[in-house]
Order: sequence, then C-alpha cells, then structure tokens
Amino acid sequence: METDIFKFNCNCCKEWSEKCKSRTSWLGQCSNLEFYPAQYWLYYPEYESEGIISGTKNDIVLYNYLIDNNILGEKFCYLGIAHKLVLEDYKYDKNRLEENVDSMLDYLCYSYGEPNDTDNLLRKYFVKKAMRDNKCNCKENWECVCKKYTERGLTYMDDDLHMVPCSYMIYFDEYGKRGIISQRKNDEFLYEYICKNNLLEDELCYYDLAYKLCIRDSNDPLIKYESNIKFLIDYLVWSYGLPYDENNILRKILKNNNNIDISNYKYKPKDKKEFNNITVKGAYVRDARVRELALQLANFQCEIDKEHNTFISKAILKNYVESHHLIPMKYYDEFQYSIDNEADIVALCPNCHRLLHFGRFEDKKVLLEKLYYKHIESLKKAGIEITLERLLEMYKD
Repeated sequence: METDIFKFNCNCCKEWSEKCKSRTSWLGQCSNLEFYPAQYWLYYPEYESEGIISGTKNDIVLYNYLIDNNILGEKFCYLGIAHKLVLEDYKYDKNRLEENVDSMLDYLCYSYGEPNDTDNLLRKYFVKKAMRDNKCNCKENWECVCKKYTERGLTYMDDDLHMVPCSYMIYFDEYGKRGIISQRKNDEFLYEYICKNNLLEDELCYYDLAYKLCIRDSNDPLIKYESNIKFLIDYLVWSYGLPYDENNILRKILKNNNNIDISNYKYKPKDKKEFNNITVKGAYVRDARVRELALQLANFQCEIDKEHNTFISKAILKNYVESHHLIPMKYYDEFQYSIDNEADIVALCPNCHRLLHFGRFEDKKVLLEKLYYKHIESLKKAGIEITLERLLEMYKD
C-alpha cells in the first residue's frame, strides 16, 4: 500500500514534468480563453457547441461530462483524458488527431491547473476515489503508513504544549480560532467536532481523519496543505494517543456505530404484537430497538433541518436528537400493521419535537408536510397507508 494517498493510480502526479507538460504551451499562461492560439479555433467552438466545455476555469460542464461518460477511468493522466476527448471528425487524421489532443491538454491545464496542484478539481476526484478504495486501518497499518507524518515532536511535549514547533503555531491559531481544537489532552472540542460532522466511518485512520479536518478555505498563504496534514496527525497522536490503543477515546465513536447501510436499508411491514396493545399510563409500549434504529437511519440529525445541532450525547457519543412517532401511537389500532416501525419514527431536535407537541397547528403543519413527504415511501413499504389530510387531522387536537 502506498503511503501517499494522492499517488494512488496517478500517472500525471508522478510523471507530469517528464511526460505531458511539454505538450502544453499556451493556455496555462492565459487568464481568458479568448487568447487561445489560432490553431485551436477549430476545436474549442465545436466542444462548446456540443456541451462538452464551458470555456471557464474549473469547468464544471467538462467535469460532469468526464464523470458521466466514465472518461476519467482508473488513472489520472491529462494525456489519456485528452485522447478520449478527441472529436470524431479527427480520429483518423493523424495530424488533426495530435493537434486535437494538444488542444485538450492545453485546455485541461488552463481550466484546472497542473495535475499535481492539490486544488485541482480533477485531482480531488481521484483523491476521494483512492480514499474510498484504499481505506487505511491504523490499528494494522500505523507503522508502515501514517506514522511517518508524526515527525515534528508533539508526541514528546508535555500537557501544556510549551515547546510547540514554530511551523505549527499558525495551525494552532487557525484551528483554535475556529473552535475546532482546545490544545488539551483528550481534546473535547475536537472530539465533539468529529462527532457532529460524522467524520469517522468504518476504521480509525489518522490520515483519513486529518484529510477531512484539513482547512482548505484559509486566505493565509502560510497555510500549506501537506504541512497542515502533518500537523493534524501529530496533534491527534499528542491529544488522543496512538490510533491502535484500545483506550483511545476516538475508538468509542466506532464502537457505538453499528454501521447500518442507510442507502440500502429495506423497510418492511411488522405484525402487531400483543405487548403493543398494553398501555402504561395511557401510552402504548414502544420497542426501544426500533427507536434506536430509526435514529441511526436519520444519522442522528434533525429531519427538519440537519443544521439543528444540539450537543453530543454521553450515552451514544452522537448528536443528541429525540424520536417522535409521525403517526401518533394513540392511533395504533387504525392500522393493519404496527406503526411502531422505524418508517414511522422521525428524528428531531428538542425544539422541533416540542413544537409538534405544544405548538400552534399552523406551525405544526409546515413541519408535518415536510416529514410526510420524506417518509411516505418508507411508510408504504412498511404497509402503513395514510394521506396527508388524515395525518394533519391527527395533530389538530
């Protein structure tokens, strides 16, 4: 496994200067496409008329075209991409073919920059793909993969960080101002930030986590991408310890994540059970496992607005949300199948939850309509049929 995630399946990142760069000569130095060379006049207007390019920097039209037509392939190489983009009229004319390829090489460089630029939009596509396909597990691969980034000495500092390397000061200031780190052992600020933004997935990899945490919107020219990654990995080691340590508190996040495949979850009808008809203080008994599953399917986010963050629950180490039966349980007997089903349970922040119980009907209606259309298909799959009009009637009491 390669130690640099940005080099997976990437030709131009390794060989740009020796192989492809010599074929680009004009557009990389231009700020406007109007200045492209005369020999390219034959090509760019035709690409634009066919909706392949837009003639802009960071061309989204071309980006979508490359992805939709599977042109990017497995290797990030401008020359390979340019060959696949050659217009049909010039494929069998050798002179035109080479000129067409050179025109697209120049255009790629003009629009996206050089392929080894970390801000290159096409390069980011391959970075994300590489990170999906080559997940690191620091528990197994720390020594041979990510450890090399912890080289600045934070692991040898005391709790107060009196002797921080000078090159790290700018990052401490930047992440501190944003409220992401607290500069303390077992950093609670960073821990909550990681939980709220769901930055941990199947395995704990400090490189992967640092990549997701990395600040990319700073205007400070001193903040460099690679040194930023190294700082973050070094800080993670200093604050939480080695990633394979079972006492590492970041591992608790993974232990409390059941890794449900939300995109492929199948809702289905559930037969009514006897205990559902038993009431305790006038309320039907609920199945706690169904509630927990519903909150996981909602990714512990308020279904009215994902930005309604609350706090990290100490019980589950996730953003705190509350469960609510969209069809109230007091109407349980109206339905053939049990409504104590994850399809009927919505995740809400405390404020939205209280509104549905104690708010004015006109305010409830706005939330109910949004939740109805979001859940109606899963309700049908669970054998629960209900109209919007009937649901609204249930909340007029």
